Amino acid sequence: MKLFREYADELCRAKGDDKEVEKNWYLGFYERYISIELLYARSIAKERVFNKNTDNYIVWFRLYELTVAKWNILLVDTHNMDESGYIIEVSHKSRVIILVKAKEVIKSIDDKREWVINIDIISGIKTASKGFFVIKGKYVFRDLMDYVVESGCTIAVTDNGWFNDLKVMNYIKHFDRYTELIGDYRLLVLDGYGSHVIFQFRKYAYDSKIILLYLPAYTTHKLQLLNVGIFGPQADYYSQEVDEYF
Repeated sequence: MKLFREYADELCRAKGDDKEVEKNWYLGFYERYISIELLYARSIAKERVFNKNTDNYIVWFRLYELTVAKWNILLVDTHNMDESGYIIEVSHKSRVIILVKAKEVIKSIDDKREWVINIDIISGIKTASKGFFVIKGKYVFRDLMDYVVESGCTIAVTDNGWFNDLKVMNYIKHFDRYTELIGDYRLLVLDGYGSHVIFQFRKYAYDSKIILLYLPAYTTHKLQLLNVGIFGPQADYYSQEVDEYF
């Protein structure tokens, strides 16, 4: 919006008016020109932006139906796990002016930044399990640990702030601990991140009667319900805090 106001000021100066436009001047601009609107751009990896092959989604949903039928999995035992990364000191959503017919706008991001990983689990009956966090560091401060213990969440530290083979085993045990088995098997829907497919992870899941169903690459922004219901609003609040602080 700052750049937009600068353009408006330049146009005014070109007409001989040196007075700057008001802070909320753009609201009247949108009312006059109904063909454009203001939306928040979602931060998304550029590979996902160009993955528009609908066959990938159709094939996966058929696989999901076959998996549920084969193992007789109940809805209450169906769980969706999703990770959301938050870039340190970077707002995840930006307001962008677009044509109304464009419907949405997406902002590509650079993955080479410092992240904090938030992992949540939600079941088919809309119940959420305790959160799991991965941050960059060596130790966890005592005041943060007090909050973690009180909330029942789990926090792990790694050298780079990302999952590794050791921490992913902590995660699957976390999932096993905080999700109750009602039927014969639990279904865990998750992405195909490298550590999620290691032998130890898959064996622990098998021994614990957890069926793993992986999402196709670069489709989680469409297939992950948590992106819309949980991480979408969470990104809004995070961006607001970053913008206000910096």
